[in-house]
Amino acid sequence: MDLDSANLRVGAQLRARRMALGISDDKLAYRLGVSLQQVLAWELGVTRIGPSWLAKISEILDVSPEYFFMGTDPS
Repeated sequence: MDLDSANLRVGAQLRARRMALGISDDKLAYRLGVSLQQVLAWELGVTRIGPSWLAKISEILDVSPEYFFMGTDPS
């Protein structure tokens, strides 16, 4: 999996989980202390989610960081 595909996959997983929990994108941005535009960039795969941010997002969305990579080929 190339980096662009990984960013898209992680972003899609983030959006799906956020929506499943009924958390708005602006509420997630507020809880993380980032802009709404940053959350949207992550969800669209435009920017990569760094490890520390992924850990915080995982905590808020009540999943392990591995959740965002489920169903992907590690190679």
